[in-house]
Amino acid sequence: MKVKDFLELYRLDSVVQTIADRLKENKAYRLQLKGLTGSLDAVLASAVYTINKQHQLFVLHDREEAAYFYTDLRNLLGDEKEVMLFPTS
Repeated sequence: MKVKDFLELYRLDSVVQTIADRLKENKAYRLQLKGLTGSLDAVLASAVYTINKQHQLFVLHDREEAAYFYTDLRNLLGDEKEVMLFPTS
């Protein structure tokens, strides 16, 4: 199974569709997801991005968690999508 096919499975999920619809309706919508394990946060973010291609901002607990999330997004979305990591100041 290719990454594109994997993301398509999540893109068709009703929860992902609901999240994408809410974000599309209100561009300043805040969303907090709890209880996600592993790379599920990056998978959901990538699937939502494939539905509506708008900028997204993620605030994570620490630099290590952000680095893992960044790497997962880069792997899921590919190199053609610009994914940025802003360091702490």
